[in-house]
Amino acid sequence: MKLLLLLGLLHGIAGRKFAKSVLPKEAVLLQDSKEQLKDANGTKEFVKVPGKGYCWGANNDEDTSRRIIHVSCDGARALCQRDCNCVAYACLPTKPGAVLYTDSNCELGCRNIAWLLNPDLITKAGFNELNNWFADGDCYKLACSAGYAVGDNSTCTPVACPQNSAGNNIPSGCTCYAGYSGTIT
Repeated sequence: MKLLLLLGLLHGIAGRKFAKSVLPKEAVLLQDSKEQLKDANGTKEFVKVPGKGYCWGANNDEDTSRRIIHVSCDGARALCQRDCNCVAYACLPTKPGAVLYTDSNCELGCRNIAWLLNPDLITKAGFNELNNWFADGDCYKLACSAGYAVGDNSTCTPVACPQNSAGNNIPSGCTCYAGYSGTIT
């Protein structure tokens, strides 16, 4: 609880009380290095971004919808996977402390949802010298397997076949019309 209060003070919200998050017992922690989650629409993955610290955008900021939780990296990953609005998480590898980038139970930056609409705006991890207790943190953002794109509710959905081809979507296969050729990469 002291860690959460310290984090609150560092984020300029002194005196705010935080509820201690509890990892659901039924959560399955995945050990795959790509941290994959299979869902009904395809494969939802979180990939580590370059750098150390909180998740940051191109302007060296994290001023986006988020909440602070007191769990391990495995706990943060499991909670983000279960939250259909969570597009990234940052965590400390050696002690409990994490941030979920979501609007579910939002605590900070709740009006800024740009990252929720486009996780590719998360470009790196970083921290500032005034708030360096998260200096060894890691940031993981939502990414989809080849042939899938981030769709509604932060799920990976199949991409439609390109123009001048036939098929339902890229994962199930596309065939070029007569007179056309190409490959999908």
